[in-house]
Amino acid sequence: TVYNNGLLCLKNYYERFNQSGYFKEDVYAVEFKFEINIGLHRFRGYIDRIDRSEDGIINIIDYKTGKNSKGKIQAENDFQLAIYELAVKKIFNEYKQINLNLYYLKSNKLVSFNHSKEKINQIKENIINKVVNIKSTKEFIAKESILCDWCHFWEQCDVKAGSNPSIRL
Repeated sequence: TVYNNGLLCLKNYYERFNQSGYFKEDVYAVEFKFEINIGLHRFRGYIDRIDRSEDGIINIIDYKTGKNSKGKIQAENDFQLAIYELAVKKIFNEYKQINLNLYYLKSNKLVSFNHSKEKINQIKENIINKVVNIKSTKEFIAKESILCDWCHFWEQCDVKAGSNPSIRL
């Protein structure tokens, strides 16, 4: 059930981050709002958590509640974390290192990595190309996915018809 999953996530979080009876992280911000340009395109969002230590290490932590976790190679190519890193680099002038972390609450798995300058530039280029491709597309064909359960547009969708049973008024 959702309740039991929530308890599991809280238990895992507490066990991972609670050291000697209290939390020791250097939390700079949670739900940190940002806006950034990548090329000519504007992105805005919220970073789940940013930790900033006195020795110049910044940890970006993105919490995930899904069952399946990404591997390190998938995570290194993730647009979301790259955008977060670019935003943090714009905000903080001085830092020694930026660590990117995906924390899967259900499995208590932490995937951590860093981007090289070359890798972050490659991802930036991929993001720009993706936006240009989306903006030049004239026809969007509906594609069924797990995200359909959270969509409020079933009545207008070519793939789903009728009312979404998971949406309660």
